[in-house]
Amino acid sequence: MNDYNYQKMLYDKTIQDINAKTEKIQAQDRSLELRLKQLDTEQEALSKEMEAIQDVIKKNVESTFKTFG
Repeated sequence: MNDYNYQKMLYDKTIQDINAKTEKIQAQDRSLELRLKQLDTEQEALSKEMEAIQDVIKKNVESTFKTFG
């Protein structure tokens, strides 16, 4: 019976260790998902800003050629 109790204690400890590692990994995953969303938002904002700048440059070039053309 002592062997059974010892084996059960080892099993329970192993399960607790696995659960602790799983929780840590899940926390890291949530953190990485949040960071990914932030990076996606930043990338989208930069893309929109670049498009706006390209439009301004295009309008300025057209305006310049109309002035001298």
